[in-house]
Formats: sequence, structure tokens, C-alpha cells
Amino acid sequence: MRWLILAVALASVPAAVTHAQVDGIRTATGQPFSMDARMVYGKIAIDGARPGKKLPTIYVVLFDRRMQMHRTTLDKEGYFYFRDLTADGGTLIVEVNGTEVARQTLMTVGPKQQRVDFNVALAANPEGTAPPGTISVKYHYDRSKENTALMSKATAAIDDKKPDKAIPFLKKLLDNDPADYAAWTILGASYLAANDQGAAEAAFVKALAVRPDSVPSMTSLGRLYLMQKRYGQAIEFLEKASVAEPDSAVAFRLLGEAYLYDKKGTKGIAALTEALRLQPLEMAECHLLLARLYDIVGAKHLASAEFKSFLEKVPDHPDRDKMKTYIKDNPVK
Repeated sequence: MRWLILAVALASVPAAVTHAQVDGIRTATGQPFSMDARMVYGKIAIDGARPGKKLPTIYVVLFDRRMQMHRTTLDKEGYFYFRDLTADGGTLIVEVNGTEVARQTLMTVGPKQQRVDFNVALAANPEGTAPPGTISVKYHYDRSKENTALMSKATAAIDDKKPDKAIPFLKKLLDNDPADYAAWTILGASYLAANDQGAAEAAFVKALAVRPDSVPSMTSLGRLYLMQKRYGQAIEFLEKASVAEPDSAVAFRLLGEAYLYDKKGTKGIAALTEALRLQPLEMAECHLLLARLYDIVGAKHLASAEFKSFLEKVPDHPDRDKMKTYIKDNPVK
């Protein structure tokens, strides 16, 4: 039985997980999850499945922020989970019969347990034609056993806030395999964290030479050029990143900031607004960038609106009193 994927809707976004929710996943899966464990889990509801008919194959893929892939299937209740993760953040991808049908960016701050539910609507394909073409998981890179061990040592050093210690492991890995564009990108980030911007730029450029469509590499290089006030070059790479991956809120946020500094306010507003649409909470600081722009051009009521939206998302910000005073003095129309 072949299926046509009609729609996929995110049923719930990552949120703080209560003890009751963790108890629920324990009961559903029979696994002894701890409140202290870093975990991503959720449930996939399937609409349109016919009784007695074979369901499509569904995989859930988690790309962590080091671009390492974790892959799992659903249990009999429709749950998936990834446990004992080494870091927050990443991207969840749902595949049906080898085709990507949904993805969700995970928070890099917040609770150790994140729940993300999806709804997959299916309908039988009456003509029996093939399902939509397979979309491969974009940034997976197969490494040798030795290089996997080197990457683990490098990421452990990064997680321990010692990026300079990660660099020798990454250089050894790349001596073994110069085509590992993900490792080049992580090496660049490590150099940047170690305040060697020249070496960071060279590593990001090498990553893109190996794989020109790598959005993480484009975004990293664009961020570096933004730091260096090379706004034209930053815009060049961040525009490419936002086109190649239009659901990348980070790319739009950085692009918006680059536009603003390059005195392209209209484009900056559009890019920052798109970042907020994609990730309203994680990109909350875009409201502050927009408020700054509106204040500069004298549209103080619009600046107040942005401050108000920001405080609704980040009510405990250290500058909240200043923002409240600004809103009071410049009422939203």
C-alpha cells in the first residue's frame, strides 16, 4: 500500500516538561527516565490510516548542534525519544517512507527535557503512483571509527568551555579526512571561540569549498563577517543561507542585523520579522533590534510595540524597568 503525504502539522512546540509529563513518557515507553537526564521526546499522531493496512515507515532523526545524526523509530504507542544527549539544541526531522515531511528546531536554552509532538495526515494514493521523491537528511557525514572518536573528544572539550583544546583533535581528524565539511565548520567555530578570527575564516571558507551548499558553514562565515563589520560580505553569505534553508531563523536573524548595520532598514525589518515568525521565543531579541531601529528613525510608538512584545516573552530581562518606562512615555498607538 502506497501513501501520499497530505500534510504535517506541529501539534505542540517544545515546552517546559513537568514531572507528570515525564511520568507519562515513562509509563508509555516503560523506560526509567530521570528528571535530570537531557532528553527530547514526543508523539506522532497519524491521521488517515486504514484499519488492517500497513502503515508507512516513519523515522525521527535528531541532528544535534555538532551535526551528528541520531535516528529512531516509533514505539507501539507512537512515541519517540532520544535520551542521554550531550548538549541542548539541534533539529528534529520526521521522515515518512524516506521523505522528509516535517522539521522543528529545538531550543538551546530552557528545560533539559523537551517534548515535540507531530501530526501526520495521510491518504491512500488512488493511482498507486510513487510517493514524493526522497529527500535525504542533508548534513549527515559518515566518519571512520577513529574520526568519530576524535570528534567526540573535540566536542567534549567544546562542551567543557575549552575550544582551544578541541582544535588539535579536529586538525587530526581533517588530516585523516579533508572532505569532512562539518568538521571544518566546527574547527572554524573553535578558532573563533579562541579569538583567532583569521584561522576561523580560513576553516569556514574551506568547509564551503568542500560543500558549497552547507548552510551551517554559510551562516558561520556570515556571522564572522558581521562581527568584523564586513557587512557586504556578511549579507552575501547570509542571503544564500536564507534562500538555501528558508526555515533557518538564525540565518534570518543575522541577515536582518547585517542589513540594519548596512543601512538597509526595510530589508532588515523583513528579515528580523521572518526570524520571529519562525521562532517567536528563541528569536525574541529581534524585537530589541527592531525597537532600536524604530527609535532611531523617530517611530517611537513602534519601538514601544517591539519592547512590549519582547517583555511578553522575556518578562525578567534586567532592563525591563527601562523598557517599561519607554513604553509609558511613548504609548503604543
